[in-house]
Amino acid sequence: MSTGAAGSIIMDVTSLFFMGGLLIYTSLYRQRGRLDDRLFFALVLVNMALAVADALTYLWEGSANPSVRVLIMIGNIVFYAAFELFPYFYLLYLDFRVYGSKDRLRKLKVLYGIPCFVILAMLLLNLWTGWLFVIGEDNLYYYGPVHNLVFVPVVLYFLVCLERVRKLSLRLVCLGTLVIVSRILWGIWFRGISSTAFTYTLYLVCTHIYVMDQSIYEENEKAAQRINARPLTK
Repeated sequence: MSTGAAGSIIMDVTSLFFMGGLLIYTSLYRQRGRLDDRLFFALVLVNMALAVADALTYLWEGSANPSVRVLIMIGNIVFYAAFELFPYFYLLYLDFRVYGSKDRLRKLKVLYGIPCFVILAMLLLNLWTGWLFVIGEDNLYYYGPVHNLVFVPVVLYFLVCLERVRKLSLRLVCLGTLVIVSRILWGIWFRGISSTAFTYTLYLVCTHIYVMDQSIYEENEKAAQRINARPLTK
């Protein structure tokens, strides 16, 4: 196993560890049944699928077993599908947190999803065209001629997400920008190591911390209102 493959698997397993923790510590939120809680749960599951697919494809890549080629292809399809779905769901999540309107989200979710849906369609066509990637007879991954198109929707989503986050917290904008810059630098310095799942994990952890802070603030506000509403007694 190459150093890059080992490093990628370690990053993916670390992401799964954090995702497992988020599933446990957000269980109370999911009991509320709110749309943003369900979207956050979907984000965790999508990122877990991405991490598992990424780790397995690195583990299988280069195997001498010819039948593994199909599994590597499926793993990469799952990886790229999750890669596109995560920022799409994250945008839906942020939009609801900002505007709190299910009707607005119902009207815009298809429009928001167009960049993601285009890449998902290309993933299906890729089975016959190899536009995005191919798995060679040697069970190794090779970039396709238009592979970089997979990054276009992700960049668009996160630019819009930063605009939505600005309405919630400027600190989250700084953190989000820092994560993006760090991911770009990791890609330059350690090209053989995949850190996508870990990058998405950082977004979810930062988001969860913000939501916890907001919940505490809202509870304090309600407590203060109850105290102020009490009638004066002698």
